[in-house]
Amino acid sequence: MKKSKAPSYVTIAILSVITVLFWIVFSILRLLSAPAKINVPDEILVPINPALDLDTLNNLENRLFFTETELGEGQIILPPIAIEETITATESGEQ
Repeated sequence: MKKSKAPSYVTIAILSVITVLFWIVFSILRLLSAPAKINVPDEILVPINPALDLDTLNNLENRLFFTETELGEGQIILPPIAIEETITATESGEQ
């Protein structure tokens, strides 16, 4: 007894339905797993003015600059590393 072969239109229709179902499922999964949208303030999104601001450039010349001697004792100074101690420790196998 011969089995009747399904018409090609039926095969194409079944494959199309399966494809559409997979497409819908994967689209839903992509929407659910997408990262949350970041809210950026409008101030950041404003375009930058390409014109050169001469007032700001002139204010840069009037700023105060301090040398290291003028800053005083407010800085943290790290002690120098003893290179000889490090070399002897690595030669003897200590770490």
